[in-house]
Amino acid sequence: DFCSLGGLEAVLGLLGHPWPPLRAGAARVLGSCAQNLPGAQARALALGALPALLGGLRGDPDPRVPPAALFAISCLVRAQPEGLEQLEALGGLEVLGGALQSPHPPLRARAAFLLHCLLREHPRLKGPLVRQGLVAWVATLLRSEHDGAHEHGLGTLC
Repeated sequence: DFCSLGGLEAVLGLLGHPWPPLRAGAARVLGSCAQNLPGAQARALALGALPALLGGLRGDPDPRVPPAALFAISCLVRAQPEGLEQLEALGGLEVLGGALQSPHPPLRARAAFLLHCLLREHPRLKGPLVRQGLVAWVATLLRSEHDGAHEHGLGTLC
């Protein structure tokens, strides 16, 4: 009902709102609505959610927004071939690599989890990710203080 009533359009408009908690909340709502629902995923992708979310992950100055954006990205690309195609075309794999190097542990953990999942679901990504620097990204992650990202980082290397 949320999608059929225009809820996704309203939430997508809030991803660029000036107030950071609203941007983060919109990303969490978008992710929650799309998670494991192919119709909602397809609609959000068609509306341009992924470029907006990658922008939030890539460069939002508020530390609450990138983890929320990454949650929504994960919900749009896991088990969703069209989402993964868009992610690759938009340079999202490299953005995930950058998130692995974030000083914020929750963001590193979410990025490592998503990369681990994507590599398990799509082994063909191994070559492109290795060429983009995956091994160096994960090695840097593993050199940091131990946190929730390490387990997924090791899984990514495997």
